[in-house]
Amino acid sequence: MNEINTKLMDQLMTACLGCRRCTKVCPSHAHGGCDPYYVMKGWDGNVTKCIAAGNAARSAPRPTRRPS
Repeated sequence: MNEINTKLMDQLMTACLGCRRCTKVCPSHAHGGCDPYYVMKGWDGNVTKCIAAGNAARSAPRPTRRPS
């Protein structure tokens, strides 16, 4: 993994709220690949079956803005 990807992964792992939405939408996990929740928590370092679809990152809850 190159330096840019390592930084991105660190940011994603830090931002993980533990909602597990990523597991539900991950096409790799649905076909026997790694569980993105376990990867984000640092419990599974073997991400060789990840197809990098981006669904896990897109499924994360977004902060909502409060009306001013």
